[in-house]
Amino acid sequence: MRLTSVLFISLAFQMSASVSSQNVTFKGSNLSARKVLSVLKAQTDYVFFYEREILNDFQPVNLNLQNASIETALKSAFANEAISWNIVDKTVFLATKKELPAVKLEVLQIIIKGTVTNEKGEPIPGANVLAKGSTVAVQTDADGNFSINVSNNVTKLVVSFVGMESQEVIIGKNPLIIVLKEEGQNLEDVVINVAYGKSSKKKLVSAIATIDTKEIANAPYTSVVNGLAGRAAGLFVQESGGEYGSLASISIRGGGEPAYYVDGMKASKGEFSRIAASDIENVSILKDAAATALYGFDAANGVVLVTTKRGDNQKIKFSYSGNYAFVTPSLEPKYLTAYEKAIYKNKVYFNDGLPAVYDAEMLNILKNNLDPIAHPNTNAYKELIKPSSAQLAHNLSMNGTVNNTRIFMSLDYFSQDGIFKTGSDLGFKRYAYRSNISHKFEDIGLLVEGNMTLQHSLKVTPPRGSSNILSHVRNWNPGDPFYNPEGNYYGQENPLSEADDRAGYQNDEVNFVKGGLSLGWDVKGVKGLKLSTRGNYVYDSSFYKYFSANQRNAAPSYTWANLLENSGKANINQSTARSLSYNLEAQIDYKNTFFDKHTVELTGVYVQNEANGDNFSASRRDFSSPAVDQLFAGSSVGKDNNGNGYESGSIGYIGRLKYDFNSKYVLEANFRYDGYDGFAPGAKFALFPSVSLGWNVDREEFIKPLMEVVGLSSLKFRASIGKIGSAFGRFSYLSVYNLQNNNYYIGGEYVTGFSEGGLTPSNDAATWTTTESKNVGVDFGFMNNKLTGSFDAFYYRTTGYLGSPASIYTTPLGQGLPQINTDSAFRRGGVELGLNYKTNIDDVKLNIGGNVSYYDQLWEKNANESLTDLKNPYKRSTHQVDYYTNGYISQGLYQSYDQMINSPRRLGATQMYLGDIVYQDFNGDGRLDGDDQVHIGKSSFPHITYGANLNAEYKGFSLAVLFQGTSNRQMYLGDIYRNGINQKNYVIQTDSWTPDNTDALFPRASSFDSVNGSNNIAGSDFWLKDAWYLRLKSLSLSYDLKNFFLKDYKGISNCALSFSGTNLFTISPLNKFYLDPETSSDNNYGYPIGKTFNIGLRTTF
Repeated sequence: MRLTSVLFISLAFQMSASVSSQNVTFKGSNLSARKVLSVLKAQTDYVFFYEREILNDFQPVNLNLQNASIETALKSAFANEAISWNIVDKTVFLATKKELPAVKLEVLQIIIKGTVTNEKGEPIPGANVLAKGSTVAVQTDADGNFSINVSNNVTKLVVSFVGMESQEVIIGKNPLIIVLKEEGQNLEDVVINVAYGKSSKKKLVSAIATIDTKEIANAPYTSVVNGLAGRAAGLFVQESGGEYGSLASISIRGGGEPAYYVDGMKASKGEFSRIAASDIENVSILKDAAATALYGFDAANGVVLVTTKRGDNQKIKFSYSGNYAFVTPSLEPKYLTAYEKAIYKNKVYFNDGLPAVYDAEMLNILKNNLDPIAHPNTNAYKELIKPSSAQLAHNLSMNGTVNNTRIFMSLDYFSQDGIFKTGSDLGFKRYAYRSNISHKFEDIGLLVEGNMTLQHSLKVTPPRGSSNILSHVRNWNPGDPFYNPEGNYYGQENPLSEADDRAGYQNDEVNFVKGGLSLGWDVKGVKGLKLSTRGNYVYDSSFYKYFSANQRNAAPSYTWANLLENSGKANINQSTARSLSYNLEAQIDYKNTFFDKHTVELTGVYVQNEANGDNFSASRRDFSSPAVDQLFAGSSVGKDNNGNGYESGSIGYIGRLKYDFNSKYVLEANFRYDGYDGFAPGAKFALFPSVSLGWNVDREEFIKPLMEVVGLSSLKFRASIGKIGSAFGRFSYLSVYNLQNNNYYIGGEYVTGFSEGGLTPSNDAATWTTTESKNVGVDFGFMNNKLTGSFDAFYYRTTGYLGSPASIYTTPLGQGLPQINTDSAFRRGGVELGLNYKTNIDDVKLNIGGNVSYYDQLWEKNANESLTDLKNPYKRSTHQVDYYTNGYISQGLYQSYDQMINSPRRLGATQMYLGDIVYQDFNGDGRLDGDDQVHIGKSSFPHITYGANLNAEYKGFSLAVLFQGTSNRQMYLGDIYRNGINQKNYVIQTDSWTPDNTDALFPRASSFDSVNGSNNIAGSDFWLKDAWYLRLKSLSLSYDLKNFFLKDYKGISNCALSFSGTNLFTISPLNKFYLDPETSSDNNYGYPIGKTFNIGLRTTF
């Protein structure tokens, strides 16, 4: 479908709408005055004017209004209050009964004009502007502008808006610029997205963190996934190199990859990553079983719940953001020059008792660059890697309401170029279209919502692969030429020729289409009852094409005499995969308050999803020419093709009961009854329940005196326990035969045959793996909730792991043991803390926050562990918190011959010398062997993560800073750091032991990789390095031109110029090894993490 057709149909749908009525239908308990007025204003066209102080003593009320008039609503709300009102046309005036002025018409003599904005400079439509001492009042328009006629004896205006602090303004300069500040945050008004519903923060009893993606959108992140790091407690985000199109890994509290839901429906990480951050309203991180159990077996590792933007209740506006950035590697290794490498190599050979590799004449040539053709002073990194590469992003969106139809639509584009100088076609591009459209049929209470998502991405890399090319950059010997005397590529594994466009390409293309429809009906005549249904259909396809111009995966190479090298012929391999799936949900909700204090919420959901897909691949080789990169051009000899398909399905029955007493005590009970098609009959279904409790202590009378003393605004304790299932071992209960090509040789040719599949259990078929979750937490606020925070302690225990325990089975011949649910148990637990402080200092608005999370884990019982290892506390995995591996404990380097003679050595270690690594004889038996290898190091995945943010706003200027880091992790240096002289190309690697450098970073260098019986490269903690880091993850500074330069342009709401960046600096012990702590390779072969500098423009009109 053409994009223009989609837009046309969307707009046509938006125009068919009706106008809402002026009566009020609403039910709620413990409502504040602000909440009541907010509801009345939202459902009517009336304007409300009042002095803020008259609401200070307002007692919370319970309302149950059904199609009530404005008079009835006001009587119900203020029945027990000393507040009176007058209604003039569409204006309601509130005052204390003894102060209410008589309504009278005044002689209008002057016109006052002005604009009302928030502290960000954004206009506030619908703000109330009252001439003090009179009943003359108006509301601001959609651009925040107003014009009011007053008598010339009026000296002040009173400006108010729900949720903002009212302000008295002296009439002077005309027009006026009036800036309203936010009131202290009321937790009753903060709504959190939860599984299959919403909850006020006050009544939330599960562990959920919410991320506002606005700051992610304002920084040049390559995807919203990579921008989540450091923004929420319990969220561990770890990048693995910086290659374009790559995504960071996400873990919630140290678990595996979580489930993803977009607008309440099941999604993939890929779909989430292709959504523009500016199209997202917020992201909720669901952590404990009370929050995740309703999502079933997808949710054992937590849930990332994404809510995209809907149309605002205002006139249509357009927003555009454009960003141009240049990306540089976060670290640039310092390489040895050709001369420095030659000197160092001669020295190492001398220490090995070998003759020098470079004579004096050659050293002179290298030192003075006398032969730049044959012996150039090459730096492969600078030859191939660009100083910077370009990154572009554009987003155009439409947002607003037309005739009671809410619309949000956006177009998004992102591109990033590759870093290789010789690969002009390399890079990543992403396109996306999104629409969310809803219409409310007020007369019958029916809400219809439709959404459409179109996504396309293309990633182009060299056929050799970026990591392989970067390994050749890393290991290219300085002094070796890239070109022959005629200027053509020369040499094996030449990274310049491998990155050249003529080498070929790998194209990885993704096309994604999703359409959804939902209906929600507030049942008339049944108070609090709502029926809804949702569904979507997803088509996800990918196309991969690998084309290599020759067997070397490189551009044409030549000999030194300029003869073309025979590099073999071109070959091609391409594949396509597609999946089609649908998700259907039917939901019933009931919410009511009884006897003014008892609120009950009931939810029931039926969920069903099915998916099927297939893939196909084909290849050809021995192309006569690389000029034609299509399958037909390859030889028919050796051509191949393959393909397969799949289908899957699951259903779930969901229930939730939530009860609260006067918002003081909250009880929530959930269950999900899950069905999975991959298990045997009788084992397909399982029940996963959860229970959570909350106690809002701040609503207790006994604590209020203490709250006043310490400035406590809110305090809530909560606890939860529950179980979540995971599904593994699909169809493992079935006896199968495998179809195999070329299985038999009959009649002079190979024919297809069958082979026996794996063994199946005779009694216990594989079924659910179960995770028990426990969580306790406290939420608190001080100083009218300017300072808020949450602390949680969590514990997970997973049982039912699949395995083949030797204690049950007799080892068979010819086949592996069948997998069954064992009695293994794995534990994971930790704590997390999040804090946030908001305040205003004169005209400066500050928001300072931080979070820190810690976890560890161990096997309570590992059924697959051998009895021998289990008896050894230094080797067993059972009851051991995370460690890196088993290895020797190093004790420095040999510094004297006496030390060498009196220390035990590894069996097989020969020709030991000063500067070699000393290992501890752990068991004290006088020799070094496998019995001395014990647990060493810390996990490569961080067990501590933290973030700290600072946001400040001042007269149109905005500053956003995020620091992020991890700790309690280590990295094992790769073999290029451990091996011999040929791979020592970094300056840091010359810091090896010599008699003159005994406090060296590395052992003595050698011309052999396996010197001294490989003693120095044996697995040990010598090569384990702390990998903690602190990174300036993002920084953004912007100025809204609307604040001054464009203040008279009414058609523009805001127009901000910004300067921003990501990964601007990093502090880590790994820096000295030129390793980024989030590299994908411990040999530094990974695509470098990018340091990004960006200039952007954001405007709304």
